[in-house]
Amino acid sequence: MEGEFSNPVTSVSEGADGPDLELDFSVPNIGDDRYPASAHLLGPINEFYMEDFRGINSEQAHALLCAWEYGMAASNLFNKGRNSFARLLYARLIALFIISNSNILGEVVAWFGRDTARRRPINTLKYWKSIEDFFKSTKEKMLAAGATAGIA
Repeated sequence: MEGEFSNPVTSVSEGADGPDLELDFSVPNIGDDRYPASAHLLGPINEFYMEDFRGINSEQAHALLCAWEYGMAASNLFNKGRNSFARLLYARLIALFIISNSNILGEVVAWFGRDTARRRPINTLKYWKSIEDFFKSTKEKMLAAGATAGIA
């Protein structure tokens, strides 16, 4: 998986209070910068991703929202029985993995664009195995770096 796709988690190391993660990602270069994302969209996006995305366009904001929605759904599927902190942490990481890989992002945006009742289950998308592999390898790295069982 790692040779095929970009991994936004560049390192996981043991920190004083648990794992420290280093992330490397960028917003996809899509859309028209003449149509900036509204402050109404940016607030929740910045809060979820814990980043300041000021200056992105509306299409980039839409892609971030799609990745967020899919990341939450995937994290809930992977983390049944885990606390909400673990679900949110992995949802963020999965969303970053999605936006770091244009092929996956394209598929997720198309999935998100369907009427909710007509969406295929998330684990039937073409790149599901890559997302699952990313989750599993990240979880293993988190455990090795001292994450508690409730998080990893």
